[in-house]
Amino acid sequence: MKLKFSLIGTTYLHNLSNIMKLSTYLFLILLAFTQSVFPNQEVIFKGKITDIETQKPISGVSISVRNTNYGTYSDKEGAFYLKIQAEPNQHIFHLQFSHILYQSNKLIIGKENSNIIEVHLKPKIFQTPDVIISANKRSQSIQEVSNSVMIIDKNQIQLSSSFELEKSLQNVPGIEVNDETISIRGSDGFDFGLGSRSLLLVNGLPLMSGDNGDAKLNLIPPTIINNIEIVKGAGSALYGSNAIGGIININTNFDGIPQGSKFNIISDFGLYTDPKYKQWKLPDAPHKESQIGLNYTFSNSKLLASINATISQDESYRMYDDAKDLGVFSQFSYKFNKSTINTILLFQSTDRADWVYWNSLDSATLPPTNTDLDTRIFSNKSMLGLNYDYFLNKNIFLNLKSSVLYTQFWNNLEQTDTDFRSSDAISSTVDLQSNINIFANLLLTSGINFTNNSVTSFSYGDRNQFISAFYSQFEFKPIRQIITTLGGRLDYELTENKSGATTFSPKFGLTYLPNNDFRIRLSLGKGFRAPSIAERFASVSFQGFSVIENPDLTFEESMSYESGITYQNTHIVPFEIEFSGFYTRYWNLIEPSFVNQTYTTIQFINLVDAEISGLEGSVKLLILPILPLSVSYTYLNPIDLSDNQILKFRSRNHINANISFLTHYFSAGLSFRYSSKVERIDDALVVQVKDAQERVDMKVFDFNINLKYNNIFTAQDEVIFKLNVYNLLDYYYTYMVGNLAPTRLISFGIDYHY
Repeated sequence: MKLKFSLIGTTYLHNLSNIMKLSTYLFLILLAFTQSVFPNQEVIFKGKITDIETQKPISGVSISVRNTNYGTYSDKEGAFYLKIQAEPNQHIFHLQFSHILYQSNKLIIGKENSNIIEVHLKPKIFQTPDVIISANKRSQSIQEVSNSVMIIDKNQIQLSSSFELEKSLQNVPGIEVNDETISIRGSDGFDFGLGSRSLLLVNGLPLMSGDNGDAKLNLIPPTIINNIEIVKGAGSALYGSNAIGGIININTNFDGIPQGSKFNIISDFGLYTDPKYKQWKLPDAPHKESQIGLNYTFSNSKLLASINATISQDESYRMYDDAKDLGVFSQFSYKFNKSTINTILLFQSTDRADWVYWNSLDSATLPPTNTDLDTRIFSNKSMLGLNYDYFLNKNIFLNLKSSVLYTQFWNNLEQTDTDFRSSDAISSTVDLQSNINIFANLLLTSGINFTNNSVTSFSYGDRNQFISAFYSQFEFKPIRQIITTLGGRLDYELTENKSGATTFSPKFGLTYLPNNDFRIRLSLGKGFRAPSIAERFASVSFQGFSVIENPDLTFEESMSYESGITYQNTHIVPFEIEFSGFYTRYWNLIEPSFVNQTYTTIQFINLVDAEISGLEGSVKLLILPILPLSVSYTYLNPIDLSDNQILKFRSRNHINANISFLTHYFSAGLSFRYSSKVERIDDALVVQVKDAQERVDMKVFDFNINLKYNNIFTAQDEVIFKLNVYNLLDYYYTYMVGNLAPTRLISFGIDYHY
């Protein structure tokens, strides 16, 4: 099938045009009104930040002004420059300085001293980020957030893998990731890759396809990621559909990098070792995995630009499971006097085999006997994203987000073949948001959001889905130690010409901070998910299964409750403990169900009312300054309320552990992941999938070593040699029915920076 780039349907174009016009008018009106009502003065802060022990400059320090949305980062010399708009009679300012490796510092600065600021920061014991964006759609201290959150920083990502983001997420407590399917605390089970209950974002822009409603996790190369923010529990009060289980936001903002040009080349080569069982060994073994990536970045005081290209090939540990990828990711940022504009442009093309499940346990690395090994799946994905920040004054911040995500897939069969599949989808989003400090202790976040999904598909038909929403949230600090949040979001969804549906998602949060070492939090909120176009209208056949449409699907809904405590000790043997309990009630969960007696025809149905309760605890321990240890345990009790049995395709117990040895030139890490055996599957799968009942606990070790050298060719270059061994003990288990999980992979990599 030839590449198709037609922008589909006059309905889509008409809706998108109206959305853009309305958003632009509202934005301009708000700008004009606020400019006339809030006159201000210009204040400039300049200074230098150094390490209190070594006196060396610190780059990448976040500088923010309290009770405003102004901020910047220090450069490679530790210098910073920040221009803000303040009230005419304001002479005192509170500045906060934050860095992942240093303890935060707060200074009170008079206007007359704003150009001579010297800041000294003390190294942190636990190197965790202070600032999170995703929880409440604004930058704030992680200590203030009432939800359960976790941040994976750049160093952790690149220790796990330079190319596969999925490997970094696998070590997060309470999260399971397999084949880009994300489950946060048991929110997702087995869904054929349709309709994710976890919302995936890049810089706040959705990475969810317009037809399948699934997360496009591997679109973003890990080498350009600053951090990943994970918010567990329902997030629909601010983010709407798909955030019913939680939010994952990938931040590629590269403020704070040294000015000038930077070049980076990464290569990786791996081998899958031969399995222990002869009948699993492939005739052309060993199979290989290889990737190469190039990245160029340029920055000065105003402009930041980056472009990244990657090529990867994976022969896989299974026959007919190979894949080839070509990807390009570019990002541009420009700072104006009172505003910043960021753009993202990406493209990815994939050619892969159509693996679904094994032949049998005895032939776990082979597809079913009658599989056509010449069938290929081709896909293209591209995205254009815009993020515009406008700092009106110290009390008002405006943000406009807009993106268009185009996804396309097809196989190489003839259209007359019953297994032919194809779909083209465009998902466009516009979000206009304001953050207003009404008083020093009262912040209002509000906005409007429009999403349009337009699909032209052989598999789903020509369809259109439109969702509009208004959201608002107050954050109030009655006293310094207490932070409360209260808000909600009203969503209206219309698919095709059917009657529209409306849902309201409220949220409440409470955080108590008696001191800098202790935090108590409480949150509750409603979540919802609109059915994807594929779930409603799929009419496809593959590998012996047929899927039929169900246009009458309705919203999934949930109500989540959570409480937690965090305590940090910095004396003798430093440690940090976090513990939380949670409960989520689900209504109308959409599940694939067999609807004929031969168990070959599947339909997505609002089938299940369920509840998931659980406990989660984690400990971080600094055995030595260079020897950190972390251990976490998550217990889930997922119950299907229709029959009072455990929910299908869920595990009850999960353990994550990691110990690292970290020095400037050498680092090594050993991680362990455990998930108890899935207790219940759909028994009808046994008819189609041989040995479907065969499953065991997951017990996987990963090991990595990094060796760093400086000044090899020039005075400014750096080379990192990497060794990664995934599934170190070559442990065998299934991650899904009839699917053997990846066997041992030994990977060698080189990361060169100039």
